[in-house]
Formats: sequence, C-alpha cells, structure tokens
Amino acid sequence: MAVSNQEIEHLAELARLNLTADEVSRLSHELGEILKYVDKIKEVADQLKNPSKTAADNHWRADEVKPFTKARELINRAPRLKKNLLVVPPVFED
Repeated sequence: MAVSNQEIEHLAELARLNLTADEVSRLSHELGEILKYVDKIKEVADQLKNPSKTAADNHWRADEVKPFTKARELINRAPRLKKNLLVVPPVFED
C-alpha cells in the first residue's frame, strides 16, 4: 500500500513535525512497507479464521474395528496385579 508524500506531509502537520523533503520521501516509503506487512498479517489472520480448502479437505481413513489380542501380554507387564486387575497407588488418601 503506497503512501503519498502529501499524506506524510499532512500527518507531519497534524503531529506538528517539520520534515525535510528527504524525510517525507523516506517516511512515505517506510510507512508503505509497514502497511504492506500489516496487510500480510491480516491475510494470515484471515486464513487462520477461514482455513483454506487444503486444510479443510483433510481426509481421514475410515475406522476399522480390529480384535486386540495382546491384552494378556499388557496385563502381565503390570508391576502389581490382583485378580487380573491392575493395582495402582491411591489417588486420594482418607
């Protein structure tokens, strides 16, 4: 977004600044670059609010029910068992 020298001069007048012609030209360019950067930030913010098709079209595989045959193996790895139940330390004490 370009900022004209007249706009910079107007802002300088409002702020009661005395700027040289070189300063007006430099500030015009610098403010234009800053506003371009702000526009890019706005684009990113918009993309986060409204995800693009590539993010929205994430296709997950269908769930498949499969038998789990390693339950006994996992239970046997537990440090303490009592009647096929895992024994864990108490969370709350009386």
